[in-house]
Amino acid sequence: SYNINVLSERAGIKGLKNVKVMQEQVGIVLKEKDIMIKALKQLGLNVYSSDANFVLIDSDNQQELVAKLATEYDTVIRAFDKYIRITIGLPIQNQKLIKALTKIL
Repeated sequence: SYNINVLSERAGIKGLKNVKVMQEQVGIVLKEKDIMIKALKQLGLNVYSSDANFVLIDSDNQQELVAKLATEYDTVIRAFDKYIRITIGLPIQNQKLIKALTKIL
């Protein structure tokens, strides 16, 4: 089982009741994920897609990259073993991350 708070539970139930809105949101995430993958590959990164709302990239210096994004660009991503996990967000958030990575790399 997976524990969630009451607000998340209510939002999830409401989302399941409105299938059209949920499908639209899924479509947006999938489109944004495709854009993110293409941008990351253009930066020369190895990208691993998923069936979820995130991608993984290889990085030999993931701790340094994560720290630099957080401190200099106010962007939070997660280091995970030798990978960096990038959650697909709103278009403006994704663009901000891509611009920051372009400057850093």
